[in-house]
Amino acid sequence: MIERPQERWWKATGSRPQIYICTQSCRARCTFCSTYLIHGRAVSRPVDLVSADLDYILDEFGHDSIQFHDDDILQHTEFDRLMDLLASKGATWSCNARSEFITRERAEQMFAAGCRRIFLGLESLDQQSLDYYHKATTVEMNQEAVRLLDAVGIGVVAGYIIGAPHDTLDSALADLDRLMDLPIYFLSAAILPPDIGTVEYLRARKEIPALRLLGDDGGKFNLKPRPDLFGTAPPYGFPTVSRAL
Repeated sequence: MIERPQERWWKATGSRPQIYICTQSCRARCTFCSTYLIHGRAVSRPVDLVSADLDYILDEFGHDSIQFHDDDILQHTEFDRLMDLLASKGATWSCNARSEFITRERAEQMFAAGCRRIFLGLESLDQQSLDYYHKATTVEMNQEAVRLLDAVGIGVVAGYIIGAPHDTLDSALADLDRLMDLPIYFLSAAILPPDIGTVEYLRARKEIPALRLLGDDGGKFNLKPRPDLFGTAPPYGFPTVSRAL
């Protein structure tokens, strides 16, 4: 009997995956993301310690694959050494990354080290949206990254955000058409919410005064969903910021 992966099928690269993190925070400052607010400055776990951790995970516990939940594993300060280490372990793995750091050489290096799946936070293939999110990427960067990874055998899980203030039905459908033209393994879509503490939240508070009613007296870090105010549709109990959708 074949053992089913203990994870979402589009994330799994083996039958017994284990979550692992070897960097903290992110150098990017996307307007919708609170990662850097939560984790502070970016730091990397030394590769020698990562090696000992992986020996424990793979040999002692018998896991056959790793899911790196770092916000962007390419930000590891010893990235080349990390890839050499992973190649020596022989396990498959998945990770998160940003498209502007993907080159053909890097894609080949990651595949040789065992990478079989990457979550790329593309968010959009519309330049107006990318600029609004402060992604510091271009449509061309996103498209090239997907094609390079697919060409070497790494499946791309594409992060996609719908519901920017300027989004319309026509613009959203056109954006999806551009995404569907790419060799994407899985599309992970999300509705843009004003997450606490982010630039998007500060923007939204100017236009949605009811945000102050979330949580206890509108405190800064204790927001709670209010389905009675904003409904039960995604994002549950929170408002969306799109003006047309």
